[in-house]
Amino acid sequence: AETPLARPTHYVLRELREHLPHCALSERWLLRGVDAREADLIQPQHTVSDLESYSEATCSSQLYLALEALDMRGPQFRDGPSPWDAERLRCTLQAASHVGKAVGIVTALRGAFFVARESQTCALPRDPLETAGTTPRAAAEILVSEFDLNAVGSGGGGGGPRDPAALREAVFAIATVAHAHIEHAKELRSDVLPEAQPVLIAHAIVAQHLERLRQCDFELRDPRFLHVGNLAAQRALLWFTLFGGDGF
Repeated sequence: AETPLARPTHYVLRELREHLPHCALSERWLLRGVDAREADLIQPQHTVSDLESYSEATCSSQLYLALEALDMRGPQFRDGPSPWDAERLRCTLQAASHVGKAVGIVTALRGAFFVARESQTCALPRDPLETAGTTPRAAAEILVSEFDLNAVGSGGGGGGPRDPAALREAVFAIATVAHAHIEHAKELRSDVLPEAQPVLIAHAIVAQHLERLRQCDFELRDPRFLHVGNLAAQRALLWFTLFGGDGF
């Protein structure tokens, strides 16, 4: 007799085991995210395009799975006819792609400080750092150095790869890409299936983080960017639900 599988201990795996038989989620999106995470451990990201691809494979795939739980899936993943308008479904999936990429990029920006503290490395792509005049190693040293709120925006640092202004320039370049994806998703808002709004509402939180980063002059070490209370996130979600905006 076959030995029954042990009950998963991780809460995500427990939920997947319970709901997968009922939602018929596509295995492709699950494996795509796992494969991307494994590849990222072997080959670090060099360009913002690499970060976008990683974000599409991980974060966008999660949104596709959430949409599938609402029975919204591409025709290649459906056996019978779709109950949704084909063009609006296409726009919904496209919006999910943009939102997922923005989520992944902002997650990388928010996590860079903590990665540097734990491993003394910079998890941001190499190319924008070098274009701004710094290096991954110098950026990691900046991230673990003491933060002086009064020095932000002063340009102090004397130039060179260890100048915090160089890292802020690179962060600005990366954040600009995330902002562009949010704007693309907003452009599709009127064509998105209304039933998908609970999934795509994630863009409101991303927009909030980007605005807070702008207010902090793109300084990743600023506590005002790192430590966002739940109340602020809830406000953004409530504002989006009521008025359709980002809460700013």
